[in-house]
Amino acid sequence: MSSFILTKRKARSMDLIPMINIVFLLLIFFVVAGTLERSNPQTINIPIATSDSFARGNPVIVSLARGGKISFDGVNVSQDKLPELLKKAVEQDDNVLITIRADRNLPAHSLTKLISIVYKHGSSNLAIEIEQS
Repeated sequence: MSSFILTKRKARSMDLIPMINIVFLLLIFFVVAGTLERSNPQTINIPIATSDSFARGNPVIVSLARGGKISFDGVNVSQDKLPELLKKAVEQDDNVLITIRADRNLPAHSLTKLISIVYKHGSSNLAIEIEQS
């Protein structure tokens, strides 16, 4: 009879650390490369203009939708609550830029009413958001 010699084989295991490193590098890349944009509760068609000047910085955005709905920095608010929020924003930063996003199909008096509220209770540093043509 022939004798068989039993040898123990080393169990091969996969090293998962390099794969985990690559996954985290990809995750970090997509987080850094992605752009974050404030969400807006209303759909607004902003006006189109040919001007190439624009305001810089981190503005407070006041949106005015077609039905007269107002949002302040992405949160729906009533028209009565808006002056209080504008005062708080100006108290935190005197040079705060208040940007108005108004639907292009709104009547002009709705926009002028909102602008007067911003001037009365907010800042004189005001911008109206437009879409570049």
